[in-house]
Amino acid sequence: MCSIVVASRVWAQWPLVVAANRDESLQRPSEGPTVRAVGDTTMLGPRDLQAGGSWLGLNAHGVFVGITNRFAPGLSGQTFPGSRGQLVLDALSQATAGEAAARIDDISPGQQGPFHLITADRDGAALRWSDTTELTGGPLRPGFHILTERSFDAAPTQREPHLAQSLEAFRSDPLPPMADWVAQWRALLSRHDDQAFEGTCVHAPDRGYGTRSTTVLMLGADGRTHFFYADGPPCVTPLVEQVAGVAALERRPGG
Repeated sequence: MCSIVVASRVWAQWPLVVAANRDESLQRPSEGPTVRAVGDTTMLGPRDLQAGGSWLGLNAHGVFVGITNRFAPGLSGQTFPGSRGQLVLDALSQATAGEAAARIDDISPGQQGPFHLITADRDGAALRWSDTTELTGGPLRPGFHILTERSFDAAPTQREPHLAQSLEAFRSDPLPPMADWVAQWRALLSRHDDQAFEGTCVHAPDRGYGTRSTTVLMLGADGRTHFFYADGPPCVTPLVEQVAGVAALERRPGG
C-alpha cells in the first residue's frame, strides 16, 4: 500500500514537495534512480525491473509523476495487457503537469489494473484514477494531497487521516534548515503501527512484503531541485541526495 504525499504550492519558496514510500513484494526486482529517455525528454527515477516501468519520476521539464495501485480484491489475480508503471513513463514524456495528466486520458481504463496517478510541477497538480471501468480526475487545488492504495473509498484506512494530521506540523514558518526538513519528511514516512499496513513504513516479512524505498523531492521557486532516495525502508535507510542524477537531468532536453 504505497504512500504519496504531494505538497502543491503550500510554500512560496518550495512550490512542489513530494514524499513517497513504495510498498511492494520483497522479491520484485528494481533499481534506484537513473536518468533515461522518455519521449522527447528525459526523466530521473527508479526502475521496476520486472515490467520495465516505474512508480515515480521527475522529468527535465520539472514534471513529477507518481502512481499507486488501487485496492480492488475482486480483481485479484486478473491480468491486464498494459503496465501501470508504463503510464508513469508516458506521463513523464510531457512538458507540464496538465499535459501529463491529459496524456493519461488517452488510455482505455480496462488496459491496466486499477490505479491512482498524480502529476505535479511548480505551477499545479492533477489527479487521475481508474477502477478499470472508469477514469476519474481533474486539477488539484494548492495544499497537501495524499494517495494510498485505499484512496477514494477503495477501502477503509487509518493511514491517510494519520498522515493528514501529521502534516499540519509541516506548515511552520519559517521553514527549518534543509537537513532538518528532510529528516522530518523521513520521520513522517517511517511511522510504524501495531497494524502493519496502517503505518507508513510497512514490515510484513511473513507475507514477503514491505516498504522497499523512499523518495523526497523538492522543487524550488528559484529553480533548485533536490531529489533524495533511500533504497530500503526509511526507518533504517538514510535518504541520499541524487546530486549527479539531478545534474545529468538538467543537462538533457527540457532541463
